Amino acid sequence: MTLFIQSGPAEVLRAVQKDQILFELIEKKISTLLIKIFGTVTWLRYRQLVHISSKFLYYTFTTLSGCQTLGEEYTNIIQVDLTLHQSPSFMQRLMLAILDACGFTFIDHSVSKLERRIFENTFLHEKFKCKFLQCLGIVKASLPFLIHFHHAVFYWDGTYYNIAKRLTGIKYILAKPWLFKERKLYGFKILAAITIINLLISSLHSTWKWYITNPEYYKKNIVTESKNSGKCSLCLDNRIFTCSTTCGHLYCWYCIFNWLETNNQCPVCRDIIEASRIVPLQNYN
Repeated sequence: MTLFIQSGPAEVLRAVQKDQILFELIEKKISTLLIKIFGTVTWLRYRQLVHISSKFLYYTFTTLSGCQTLGEEYTNIIQVDLTLHQSPSFMQRLMLAILDACGFTFIDHSVSKLERRIFENTFLHEKFKCKFLQCLGIVKASLPFLIHFHHAVFYWDGTYYNIAKRLTGIKYILAKPWLFKERKLYGFKILAAITIINLLISSLHSTWKWYITNPEYYKKNIVTESKNSGKCSLCLDNRIFTCSTTCGHLYCWYCIFNWLETNNQCPVCRDIIEASRIVPLQNYN
């Protein structure tokens, strides 16, 4: 008879939500300090680094130090390896911190850099540029799908909420197993089924939309952007797929939508903007 009981999805989910609040609080404090000392432009240039460093700093003082995170302490769960009898090794915890803090950011940044390299390459034919950019666009669009699909798997089996924990083999057990009660997890399984159905419908719709409109969209934007030497205020590089906000400021398409995932204000004038109101400038010179 085992003395350790694996935690369920409810405890893990509450711990993740609690830790996310603390991530955002640390990031907000660092961002405020950076803006006050170096100004908004510097913060915009290094905001991704601030996001990564905030998470890694939190992991340094909790997971890497061999302690529970505040979310784990709040829900009385403890990190263990695949055997459920030993604490994860330092290398497992270090890989967890690195992957969770900057894994997807690194992939997204690398794909964006590759997009710019292909776009600026003067030796490639326009037709091949379109095809390469379409493929890279599929890769970037697949990242959120992968995250949501992994969450659906978590709702079904209740083991790994983060992909980083799945890759490093880190699970959770209850710190107080004597408080364990038999739980009905049908609600989470229903949520998993709904999430999968929603992902399938969204994927089919996105695929149909991409098949109908994307080739012409990329073709027009390659011609347009080759004539445009304007700088994006977010990445501080030449704009790619220029779009305009309702307040009239211009950004890269990917930059402004990445920004709107965590902010609803224009990075320049702080006017309230909505993702649905962003306008792609397909004939901008």
